[in-house]
Amino acid sequence: MDLGLYSGRLTGAVVYDLITLKEKERDEWTVSPPLWILSDELSESIRTGELAKEFIKTMTALWEKHGIVRREMTRIHGEHVIINPSLNWLGGSTVTWLKEVVDFSDIESGFFGRTIVIHGRRSGVPIYAPDTSLYPILLPYIKQKLEVIWGYEGEMMISDEAAAYEKHWYEVETKMEPGKSFLFPTWKRRLDIVHKFAMLLQCSKGRVEGWNVIELSASKQAVVLYDDLLKH
Repeated sequence: MDLGLYSGRLTGAVVYDLITLKEKERDEWTVSPPLWILSDELSESIRTGELAKEFIKTMTALWEKHGIVRREMTRIHGEHVIINPSLNWLGGSTVTWLKEVVDFSDIESGFFGRTIVIHGRRSGVPIYAPDTSLYPILLPYIKQKLEVIWGYEGEMMISDEAAAYEKHWYEVETKMEPGKSFLFPTWKRRLDIVHKFAMLLQCSKGRVEGWNVIELSASKQAVVLYDDLLKH
């Protein structure tokens, strides 16, 4: 499976170039090629200031356009046509440099509500040199796991039991708006975030029969993760 991996400096215009369909490829059955963006260091990849803001706005706009033809016109490259964009973005950053890239307006506009943020903490135990003795054992295991992940394809659905549980959580337990305005975009998308967690948890069970149906246990775990990490 071609993931469309791209690692390097990026702008919003480059994203359109990477997933634009050529004129001869455009028909009702064709979708744009997938794009997996890997930003080892966020501020180096998308820079800061206006360049970063333009990139973030592009990604946010394309994220909302699933199932819709997106058209972009430039004087040099002409018309860009994007159908059913499939975007994945994995980025790493220190907290200090993250603040240079993402400002308060990006948080209030809902960009952060479309992401899953993992904050790593130091163990506190100094390690002079890492223990690499288990690498020969771990590498085949990781490779096998990646092969399973790359085999996932198609729509994910939710079971009736999980849907009923999430409906009560969404409409009753978390119906009150957060007191702080900057938390509102994330709260508004709380069900989307829970579904992201639930899909990851469901997929972690492997490609067994019914792997693409989110079970009640996955939804419950997803809600716990949301409450622990993002509770308002």
